[in-house]
Amino acid sequence: MPVFLRTLCGVFILLFATAALAVPELGKDYSEVTLADGQKPSAEIVEFFWYGAPGSAMLNDVSETLLLSFPELEWQRIPAVVRSDWRPQAKAYYLAKLSPKFVTYHQQLFEEMTSGGEPLSDQTSVVAWFAARGENSELMMEQFLSSRMNAQLVSDKNLLEAVNVPGVPAVLVNGRYLVHAGQHLTRESFLSTLEFLVALPKVE
Repeated sequence: MPVFLRTLCGVFILLFATAALAVPELGKDYSEVTLADGQKPSAEIVEFFWYGAPGSAMLNDVSETLLLSFPELEWQRIPAVVRSDWRPQAKAYYLAKLSPKFVTYHQQLFEEMTSGGEPLSDQTSVVAWFAARGENSELMMEQFLSSRMNAQLVSDKNLLEAVNVPGVPAVLVNGRYLVHAGQHLTRESFLSTLEFLVALPKVE
């Protein structure tokens, strides 16, 4: 092999190795947040998502693998409500959690919203979606309108605003570090940073 080709190959190998070993940078790849003691979630990992965001669907596809890698950690999902028309979809998430078919429904809701299907923009469409899958429509409507459900969304909104989530998907790790889609151009970079943060020792 000519010398210049060997040199060029060596440069590429060095570049790839450096990229692979690059440590995520605070302020660039993730940010640090400060929460009051009463605001800190009990779960070590809090995922903020929206069913209509392809990036959130991507994270959902790999979250089970991440959970298997860190079985000792609690993973909490919070449907982000940054606009009033996202509220019905957030309630759809909590309705899905009431069912033993949650994992299936959660995936189907992503598929529905990211593929241009039913927009699930009000209580009627959300309840009809679950009824079409065999759920009791009266129970779904009762839960959709319940004070408990509304209180849950208020709690979610308070944390969303305290963390100052700029977009989804976003993940809060140990109530201290936030990584979100706007900080990364690739799926690999986002996931690499998330794994890095999850592996950090927890600071009380």
